[in-house]
Amino acid sequence: FFSTPSQLLFHIYEDHLKALVQSHASSAAKNPDNVCMIRCRWPMCDSTPRTLWSMTTHLQDVHCTEQSLEINLQKRNEFGLDDYINQIRQLFKQNREQGQQPGYAPFAAYEAIRRHALTNLKKDLTDDNEGPVTRNIRLTSAIILRNLSKHSTLARRKLQRFEGFLSWLSLSKLESSRTLSQCLFEIITQSPIDNNNNEQLKSTEEE
Repeated sequence: FFSTPSQLLFHIYEDHLKALVQSHASSAAKNPDNVCMIRCRWPMCDSTPRTLWSMTTHLQDVHCTEQSLEINLQKRNEFGLDDYINQIRQLFKQNREQGQQPGYAPFAAYEAIRRHALTNLKKDLTDDNEGPVTRNIRLTSAIILRNLSKHSTLARRKLQRFEGFLSWLSLSKLESSRTLSQCLFEIITQSPIDNNNNEQLKSTEEE
């Protein structure tokens, strides 16, 4: 018997899973597309086919836990060792008689997560249809930002912090996207000139 869940998990891997892993490694060398699928043979557990790491996680989360060991210890103390072993053998026999479940696709869990993740996407700001008032406000704001970035060094320096957000808006379907692209052009092209002017100013002050 095992006193800790880690000892039980190590025993399962060494005595039961290791041979499957080694045999799969040799077959995978010949056929890289071959995926090693393992079915849990724990008594009264579902026989869903799992990959190696999925099976290891299943054993660690379901069977090799402190609670599971305590329950099995109570059963051994209650029924006695011989009766407890006989019960386990009967459960193994029931598993074989019930047969195996058809199982799932190799990446069923990943596909389920991907499928449900796409159902509740957050609505994007640029997905809304612009009304005339909203369109005029956004376009006017974009023109102001473009003019500031064209004629003001301080404005360009402050707008550089929002360059990523402005880039995202400039690639959208908003009517102001073209004006924002011009604003970004002014920020990008004028920034090296601003830096050179600042360096020249510093050198002049030092002299």
